[in-house]
Amino acid sequence: MTRPARRAAGAVLLATLASRAAGAQAAPSSTDFTWLPATTRSAGMAGVGVALNGDAGAVFINPAGLATVRHVSIEANILQAPDRSVVGRAAGSIRIYKFDLGGALQYLRYHQPAPVTDELWWTGAAVYRFGMIALAGNVTYASVLDTTGNTNRTVSGGAGFQLAVFDIMAIGGTIQNFAAKSLSGAGVDQPLNGRIGFMFNFVDPQSNARLLITLEGAYAEGQKPRTLVGVEAGVVLKGIGIVARGGYGNNPAVSMLGDWSVGASLILSRHAAVDYAWLPETPIGGPANQIGLRLTL
Repeated sequence: MTRPARRAAGAVLLATLASRAAGAQAAPSSTDFTWLPATTRSAGMAGVGVALNGDAGAVFINPAGLATVRHVSIEANILQAPDRSVVGRAAGSIRIYKFDLGGALQYLRYHQPAPVTDELWWTGAAVYRFGMIALAGNVTYASVLDTTGNTNRTVSGGAGFQLAVFDIMAIGGTIQNFAAKSLSGAGVDQPLNGRIGFMFNFVDPQSNARLLITLEGAYAEGQKPRTLVGVEAGVVLKGIGIVARGGYGNNPAVSMLGDWSVGASLILSRHAAVDYAWLPETPIGGPANQIGLRLTL
């Protein structure tokens, strides 16, 4: 090969490598919030929740579930991984006429050294209820800060519905992360996902016994559809009691979540509960304990 030919070939090779490097740098950041169950109650049932309602944490999964909040609902939880990475969440909802307005925040701080410093996620939602049907829309903001100081941000939309028959049963569905738009850097990878599910109370939840089952079908872009099931059972006397729960999720390998989880709630009154969940595997490393508090007025 002549010298000019070698130079030309070298220039093509360098251009190709530079193009690939630029493409790698432009890849959007992933976020562990894609798979981590957002509420402690949901975490104790392998991530189910699209048909659950009445708590502020519904804004994380299916905002239409806020429609049965009568006045005000507040929820918060914390999860710590074995490597001391910490996830904190808070959510709130208020009812105004036929509307429920909700907002929520998630923050994940990675224990260093790690390629990512922290992740921030928030959402705002509005729900309109007419009769037994609730329709909701939400906007979600996601931000990932890496250790080089680069911040990638993305905003996306979501929608949900729920048909609730008193406290006995509910059917719900949601689609999240559509119309995603990068705000800075390469953006945050938020795969389009959808869920539809069914919840049924075998006994009146206002009685002393508790027995609930919920079934859910879930789909995430690029993954096979999966089925989730969760069960709750317990006893409540004079407003105080214990409810145990468990679930199976058949989660995809990319989620790095275990297929099952367990949890429980200490019911303090009709308006307050302390929740606990144990997850055998999490995307932020190993098993984790999650503790939460729910207040509903």
